[in-house]
Amino acid sequence: MRSTVQQGRGALFSWTLRSHLVGVLVAGGALGFSVFITAVSYLLAARALHESIASLGTQAQGVATPLQFLTGPVQRLDTMGGYLSYKVFGTMLLILGIYAAVQGVQLVRGAENSGLFDLWYAAGQARTEILLARAMGFIVPLFLILAGWYLGTLLGGLATGNNFLLPALGQCTTAVLVAGVACSLGFVISQFTQSTRKAAAIAVAYLVGTYFIANLGAALGSYSFIRLLSPAYYYLEERTLVPGHYWSAGPVLILFAATVVLALAGWLLYRSRDCDGVVVALVDSRPPVHNFRGGSFWRGSLALSFVADQWIGALAWFFGVAAVAAMEAYVVPAVGNLLSHNAAARGLVTGAGALATRGAFISSLMSVVVLIAAGFVVSQVSLWVGAATSHQVDCLLIQPISLGRFVLARLISLVLLLAGLACGMALGLWAGAWRAGYGVDLSGLLRSGGDMVLMCLAAGAVGLFLCVWLRSALATTLAALLVAGFFILTALCRLLSWPSWVNQVTLFGSFGNPYQQVPPYGGLLFMVGLVVLGGAASYLFMRFRDRVAP
Repeated sequence: MRSTVQQGRGALFSWTLRSHLVGVLVAGGALGFSVFITAVSYLLAARALHESIASLGTQAQGVATPLQFLTGPVQRLDTMGGYLSYKVFGTMLLILGIYAAVQGVQLVRGAENSGLFDLWYAAGQARTEILLARAMGFIVPLFLILAGWYLGTLLGGLATGNNFLLPALGQCTTAVLVAGVACSLGFVISQFTQSTRKAAAIAVAYLVGTYFIANLGAALGSYSFIRLLSPAYYYLEERTLVPGHYWSAGPVLILFAATVVLALAGWLLYRSRDCDGVVVALVDSRPPVHNFRGGSFWRGSLALSFVADQWIGALAWFFGVAAVAAMEAYVVPAVGNLLSHNAAARGLVTGAGALATRGAFISSLMSVVVLIAAGFVVSQVSLWVGAATSHQVDCLLIQPISLGRFVLARLISLVLLLAGLACGMALGLWAGAWRAGYGVDLSGLLRSGGDMVLMCLAAGAVGLFLCVWLRSALATTLAALLVAGFFILTALCRLLSWPSWVNQVTLFGSFGNPYQQVPPYGGLLFMVGLVVLGGAASYLFMRFRDRVAP
């Protein structure tokens, strides 16, 4: 009997590991490649401007400092390690934290919602054994991601004449510990709600909010102690790639202790509740409903029903986009003043292909907001995959709902959610500009919002096809890589002066500069084509694979 149970433990662990393996290897490779290509691009930019990295970084320091609430402290851009920490490591830390938080929610709650937990429990697996197997199935892939990230950093250093053997190890390891805190946090929150969407939305909102709080640093004044609640704050203390920063045991031990304490708290809460239940019944005690019911306004159409199912998460993304846009708009005058009084900085900006006018600078800052909106689309793909694997889609399609209506409702709900994010972007830009004492162009805001919706809808249509084709977490990984790949390709096109048509067949290149002018028609047609092809392919694939009514 004992050997049978032990075989069950190994089978569960190996199954969990296999379910993450492909996506994790791709994700680790993507993170490593991002660091490598950023290092090489910085070196090429310096050579293109006939500058050394030291002089280029000195000029870039003043331009980058006002934006450090997005990137973290701007330090030693005259070195490759300092530039990588500023340019990509902070963003990658946030992406890895979001991924870990979602996985923490899925550790047990996702398995319960999909019915897998019942099968394992009926097969004789103890609840703690299931949790340990699921946790190890995440921890091992996490270290594979670390290996890919670390290897890419080493190769980027070698390609640019730097030795990052030890500095990269300390910084990457600390980033993985932040992911451990995020995973444990998601696990704890999931014990209070039966909905994985709500738990993931709360965990992600906390991580994103505290990430920006940590980046604000001393600007918080007497409230700077709030940074201690942010996992990112302790990572900033361990940026060993930046010359002059050394590894310290204190932040590492705090992150490790936080991971252990949250994991133990989640385990105790998990043991104290019933299977499929919640710790506090008043929080969320109703079983999830997967069928479609008309009658109310929000349930009167399938598309609105999809929106109503995630209103908490949608609000979190709305306020997040608005906050980032407001902070970006607020620093525009400061950067403009710097450029007008600093000839070296002005030459750096114009030499890199950007413009020093206020409108052009606002347009360039919008790329950050659009990237966040693209991340929201990736989160939608993750939700669609969860709905497919937990048979929510099957429950819908056995009702009198046609397949064409289902696919169209998915896209319409995405349009509505993206329209909300576009409103958040416009509201944030207006508020930040008003606070800084200047005005914004209304027509530019309208063009930017509409263009952002179209671009993200194109990414969502492709993601929907990946979802119906793969019906696994690999679809989410590929959607994230698609977004990241287009973003990197657009950056390379601008940096290396590739032909304009190459840039127009990328999502971010097709977005253009809508705040200043109408996007190129070729890019608009490319995005519309992706929407049509993605939606049609999703419909046809589901119809002929599943043999459901059209």
